[in-house]
Parts: sequence; structure tokens; C-alpha cells
Amino acid sequence: MTQSAPSPTRTGLTLFLAGLLGVASLLTVHFPTTNLPKRILEQFSPDQLRLLMLVNPLLLLIISVIIGSLLYRRVALFILHRTDFRPEVVAGHVLRNGIVPGVVAGLLIIGVVLLFRQLIPSELAMLGKNTDLTPLARFMYGGITEEIVVRFGLMTLFVWLLSKVFRSLNGSVYWIAIIGAALLFGAGHLPAMRLMVAQPSSMLVSYIILANTLAGIVFGWVYWRYGLVLAMIAHAMAHVVLLISELLAG
Repeated sequence: MTQSAPSPTRTGLTLFLAGLLGVASLLTVHFPTTNLPKRILEQFSPDQLRLLMLVNPLLLLIISVIIGSLLYRRVALFILHRTDFRPEVVAGHVLRNGIVPGVVAGLLIIGVVLLFRQLIPSELAMLGKNTDLTPLARFMYGGITEEIVVRFGLMTLFVWLLSKVFRSLNGSVYWIAIIGAALLFGAGHLPAMRLMVAQPSSMLVSYIILANTLAGIVFGWVYWRYGLVLAMIAHAMAHVVLLISELLAG
């Protein structure tokens, strides 16, 4: 099986541009600002706040692209296998190794939602009311930028560090990295949650971390086994499942 192997510079530039489109897609999202400190609201206009909210994702994208581009080949991770995307096999490959895992991830999130809806119904209702992610942001930022930051950057770094500690690249190294990156992926959603719910309970925090961690484990496994492009497809497909569930729920 032939592996696509562009130079690290070309890989990094391509992924940065793709991730940058994801960061820009956040401009289509209305983030609640009422829970921000009063001094910040007085100092910046709403448009300035929208731009400032892009700074952290942009910095994380730059750092992740640099780390991932330097390390991913050293730990036997890859962007895609060209042979997997030949016209005669691409449909089946994308279905089995991208779409199906994405559906599983989406269903896992829905399962967590149904569980916590019984435990903290009012907080989930408030979270849902204040969450206004556009489909564009879900697919571009979630499906592309988050995969570059969390899987290509963070998970790749974890695999490399663990390989140095254990002097091995066995399955345990990858699984520890997958779970570790997924946990941080889950925790990374907490700042956005604080914009929507001023005083979240420990149960709401647990809900955010658990739902995103379970999905992140699926995406991490796809990245390990089938490459970053399929992980992006899986992440985007999970959002398709969630959007369909939201439409059906009214």
C-alpha cells in the first residue's frame, strides 16, 4: 500500500489553509457574551469580540500544524493512503472507515444526551437554547480544524512522547494517546460551555467531557488506522447525525 508522502512544509501549509477556513467559519456563529466579565464587554464591541474569539483557535492551529507536520511520519501516522482513494475503491473505503465510525460517534453522543437529559434537564435545555453552531462551523471547524488540532497535533505529539518513554510503537502507546487526546478534546469544550451557562454544575461538566471524549476516541482510532482525512470525514459525519437528530426532535 503506497502512502502519500508530501514534504512536511507542503503538508503543513495545506493543513493550515484548510484549518484556517474552519477558524473563519466561526464568524458565522453567534456566541453569547452576557457571561463575559463586564469590563471586557465595556472595552470591546461585539464585532471586536467575535474577532478576538478567533485568536486562540488560530494559535492552536498554527502550533498543531507545526508539531504534526514534524512528527506524524516518525510515529507511523499518515494523512491518507492514495490507494484507498482510487476511483474503484474510494466509495467503499469512505463508507466503512469514515462514515460508519462517524455514525457510531454521533450515536454515542446522542446516547449521552439521553442519559443526562434525565439527570440535568434544565441545564441541557439552557445549553441547547444558547448553542447556535451553524452547519458550516460544525463541518468546517469541527470536522477539519478540530481534527488538525486534536488528532494531527495533540495525539501525534502524545504518540511520539510515549514512544520515547516506552521505546516502542505498540498498540498500547496509540491507545493511551488516543484516550489522552480525546479527554483533552472533551475538556477543550468547557470554555465555550461557560459562555452559554454561567454557573455549570459538575454534572454538566461531566456531560460535556464524556460526550466529546467518547466521540474523540472514535476519531482518534480512525486517524490511527485510516489516516487524518478519514478522521475528518468521521467527525463531519457525526455532526450530520446530530443535525438529523435535532431536526427530528424539533
